[in-house]
Amino acid sequence: MAIAPGYVGTAMVKNMNQKALDKILAEVPIGRLIEPEEVATLACDIYKNEALAGETFFIHGGLRLGSKG
Repeated sequence: MAIAPGYVGTAMVKNMNQKALDKILAEVPIGRLIEPEEVATLACDIYKNEALAGETFFIHGGLRLGSKG
């Protein structure tokens, strides 16, 4: 199993140059960073489901689906 997150609201990401961060967020359809708790919840849900095998779970707010708008 793998979790492939987009931009997560960690201290490192939140301390990015604001102009660069704004550019990233403009491309994320949900318009915000993924919260660490959201990644943790996904990890717990994956762990609890024994039927899952060999999957990659993307949690990126639609970032890789294309720009919003």
